Amino acid sequence: MTDISFRAEAVRCPHCGAPVHFDAKIGKLCCEHCGTVTEPEDINIKEATTDEAAKSAHYDPGTGDIASFRCTSCGAEMYSSGVTAALSCPYCGNNTVVPAQISGEFAPDYVLPFAKTREEALAAYENYRRKNIFKRFMQPRVFRRTLSTDDIQGVYVPFRLYDGTAEAEASFVTYDRKPRLYTETLTGTLEFENVPADASKRIGDDLMDNIEPYELSELKTFSAAYLPGMLAERPDEKKDIDEERAKKRVKKSSVSLMKAELNHKHVEEERSGKIKLGRSVSHYALLPVWLLTTRYKDSIYRFAMNGQTGKFIGELPMSAKKTLALAFLALVLPIVLCMAISTELWAIGLTIGAFVALAIVLGVFWIMQVKDTASVWDADYYIKGKIRIESHTEKENK
Repeated sequence: MTDISFRAEAVRCPHCGAPVHFDAKIGKLCCEHCGTVTEPEDINIKEATTDEAAKSAHYDPGTGDIASFRCTSCGAEMYSSGVTAALSCPYCGNNTVVPAQISGEFAPDYVLPFAKTREEALAAYENYRRKNIFKRFMQPRVFRRTLSTDDIQGVYVPFRLYDGTAEAEASFVTYDRKPRLYTETLTGTLEFENVPADASKRIGDDLMDNIEPYELSELKTFSAAYLPGMLAERPDEKKDIDEERAKKRVKKSSVSLMKAELNHKHVEEERSGKIKLGRSVSHYALLPVWLLTTRYKDSIYRFAMNGQTGKFIGELPMSAKKTLALAFLALVLPIVLCMAISTELWAIGLTIGAFVALAIVLGVFWIMQVKDTASVWDADYYIKGKIRIESHTEKENK
């Protein structure tokens, strides 16, 4: 364990000094003792010292070490990930902010406050788990228990947001009627704004991509007063990796937009697609996410909800016992019928049907394991206007 230590500044009620937290329902800070409501702009949090900022800038969380945080309210020492920017003291109950993790090169430009509450996140999980009767039936018993609000954690996840222009080129083999095939090549330019890239290594990109979009027009100028009561992290992903992810998303959208400009109706093959980012600017923002992580046997299952819009995503396990039972029934019942029928042709047909039914049952319930996430998301929501086609050539293939 590293010996690096950060100051965790307690955020307290200006009226009675009790812990405060950000209330997503009203968008303000609420005192947990006297109920005083305070605007985030009215809370002053002591900034990091030069020494603290320097330690944070040179600390590498990729080593796997954890850092210590000293609560300014009770003096207790806490331990957490070296990218932690806000946490709660388990000794005095105060919600704290770590100034060194949100200053200097780690100072966010924007924050998007939570609009959905912990209770709403819990209700979304229950709805997600129960919304399909077959998924609900196939879940292991452990997933039928009622979860409490303590099982869900609000996290401000660091994102880099990319604005800019892109020059795109793509080539397709197209046709209206075969065998006449054409090669169409298009180039064009497009503008994009606030394409997000998750800047945290610890949180899966697939989960973060699939709870989008955020309404980023509601971004606020960053203030640490939005953080109390939630966890928050600073970026630990390299900028070039995030930029490459944003580039892939813009490329996927540009190719899709070019397909709409083709002269012929059908695409036989996509031969090439490339993109060059022109003017590109990144901003650093903290976006709200409700996270639930639970373990079943040796596997970890993660769920996430957009803390602004309420969009929920996750991965539900499938009971092996129930799957085998259904497969057994799908196989045995037709065989029993075959034995009851003397006609050999019927027996052969039903036996084949049994194996087809087995394959269908296994396939259906494998799909119901809820792998709802995409590996590469697009940037359609963040494209400004239409793509501007610069050139469009067509050649008939011989």
